[in-house]
Amino acid sequence: MDPIRDPEEIEIEYLQRIGAIHDRKVVEIGCGNGRLTWRYADVAASAVGVDPDSTRLAEIVHTRPQTMGKSVTFTQAEAETLPFPGSFFECAIFAWSL
Repeated sequence: MDPIRDPEEIEIEYLQRIGAIHDRKVVEIGCGNGRLTWRYADVAASAVGVDPDSTRLAEIVHTRPQTMGKSVTFTQAEAETLPFPGSFFECAIFAWSL
């Protein structure tokens, strides 16, 4: 059973308050099943979720909101070896992953 994350539901408020995600290209390290990703993806220019655990990434199929567009992608990788040569991101999120 997963622990309850963000019971006060303030993660997105704080991310928006610092201006880190609005209209930005975001990479989320340790995205797990996309729990946080789905909460900010609609305000980001694009979002890439990265997680080393294929089981957690497989859960994304079941948690993806029907209205979520193609601006969100996910990949299996370790944080130390991100598979994005030549790409850049304007924001990196490490929520619950360190």
